[in-house]
Amino acid sequence: MSIRDQRLRSEFDFLDESHPCAGVERSSAAFVVPEPWAIARFDHVNLRSGWWRFEATGESDVAEVRLSSSRDPLIVIQADSTARIYLGDPSGYDVALLVSAWPGAYKFSALRLVRLGQLEAGRLVVSAAARLRRRKDPLKLLLRASRQLMSGRALGLALPANSSVPYHQPEKSQGEVGFHSMRVDAGGMTLHVQEGDRLHLQAIEIAQAEFRRDSNLVAAYADVVEGGKLIPHPAWDRDLAESGAFDNAPLFLRPGAQAKDIRDAVQTWGESAVVRIPLPLVERDTQSHRLIAVELPQLERLPLVSVIIPTKFRMDLLEKCLLGLRERTGYANLEIIIVDNGVTDERFAGLVKIAGASFPVRVLEDKGPFNFSRLVNAGVRAAGGEIILLLNDDVEPLTLGWLHRMVASACSPGVGAVGARLHYPDKTIQHAGVVLGLGGTCAHLWRGTAEFNALDNPYIGSRGGRMAVTGACLAVKRADYDVVGGFDETAFPVAYNDIDFCLRLHARGLRNIYQGDAKLVHHESQSRGHDDVSITARRRQSAEAAQFLNRWRELIFADPYFSPAFDPSIETGVAHRANYRPSDQYRQIS
Repeated sequence: MSIRDQRLRSEFDFLDESHPCAGVERSSAAFVVPEPWAIARFDHVNLRSGWWRFEATGESDVAEVRLSSSRDPLIVIQADSTARIYLGDPSGYDVALLVSAWPGAYKFSALRLVRLGQLEAGRLVVSAAARLRRRKDPLKLLLRASRQLMSGRALGLALPANSSVPYHQPEKSQGEVGFHSMRVDAGGMTLHVQEGDRLHLQAIEIAQAEFRRDSNLVAAYADVVEGGKLIPHPAWDRDLAESGAFDNAPLFLRPGAQAKDIRDAVQTWGESAVVRIPLPLVERDTQSHRLIAVELPQLERLPLVSVIIPTKFRMDLLEKCLLGLRERTGYANLEIIIVDNGVTDERFAGLVKIAGASFPVRVLEDKGPFNFSRLVNAGVRAAGGEIILLLNDDVEPLTLGWLHRMVASACSPGVGAVGARLHYPDKTIQHAGVVLGLGGTCAHLWRGTAEFNALDNPYIGSRGGRMAVTGACLAVKRADYDVVGGFDETAFPVAYNDIDFCLRLHARGLRNIYQGDAKLVHHESQSRGHDDVSITARRRQSAEAAQFLNRWRELIFADPYFSPAFDPSIETGVAHRANYRPSDQYRQIS
């Protein structure tokens, strides 16, 4: 089930274009949430340039107010507390109110949208400077604060608000009733669970509401709290299912329906008849998930792979990249096309000569301003391979077999782009697929996760669907690359070009794949530096983000592979705080 935007009837309807410039205020506003993760959206609230304060005071339970822009953080409001956010030049924002994860009634005692005067805006900057001066590395923090100011982000470090949310750690209860599958005495539904599971008090009502909403639904599965840890499940994915990722999910069946598990339900009635409920409707004491060995696609032949590597500065990283292709790849039929964007290092010719002793290497010269999309497209035009592999010069192969796996997936029918599992040099996760909506536009979920924590996580270690994958290591059929027109050199010269490319493949009905068993190291941005060190770069990045949002707005908060159970403001895969309920909200199933 994806998040469904709704115009809920409420007293918040004052946030519309009838108030394009003035500050507005409303008290005693209330929302009734009819289904999980409902959103009330107020499109294009046009505010005059300047600084604004958006403030809300909660009266009941956990709620959020979100401004749907990649530049602005979420604010979280709990009962009897006030949270605020400061906005710089916020013209054209979509204001969305996300009221908890759970169906129910939620109230706010006050909500304000106020334009700040010069004096108050000045106090923000002065307060931030005073706080920065007390830090150990004030210059670094000052640069960070300036980036926040340029991007319109609130200086929360200057004026912190009471926006903490209690983390409810479920307590273990005694005397659970053990079972594997039973019929719940509520509308005749059948519930498949594990021995010792406890059911949330709202679970039956929420599942019944899903079946009433769509008469074609036959089965619904939900998230689970295991050993105090929230285990979210994405939309149905056959590759993840083969790895056992859905085996621990509680399954609700419509009265009269029969199925052994989720896979059986999908095979019997089809994917459209099975829906996810992104809430932890079941609690259990111990983690039960285990990864299963899966038979992956195999290559009957080795198609020619053209490896496209743009480069300019770091010959030490390019050397590691080429060495990894030669010694830690083991693919016999490949060519390398290096796109020279102005290399001045004398070692370059020697590296090319050494690589050329192992496989065909060509060098294309493009001395123009850095435009990643242009460089990649130039390399692809010169390529002769059936499969294109885009590879950053700061990516280093780790183990044999990674390219075989990626090419096998890329050659599979209906597959578009295939991305790899990328690690930082310290072995933490850098990329395990791209999630839309994370951070307001898109980002890498599980970034920074330690490798040992990823061992039993099927979403990191297994092959599975994604809306997009990073272009740092991306395989795709040459024919599909050409059909969608390659990378967009005009709209996305530096950022978002790989994500836009993947979404255009998706729009043509192709499925993008994350290859979790293809592992490489990514020395991210070390070959050309980070992308936010200058005002010009930040302005360009902001323009590209706006282009991306305008082009793909309908998909941004509807990624089927991303569960709203995750906190959308954090990349490390932290569970959304609105999900948690005290353990006394779960009961023994009898």
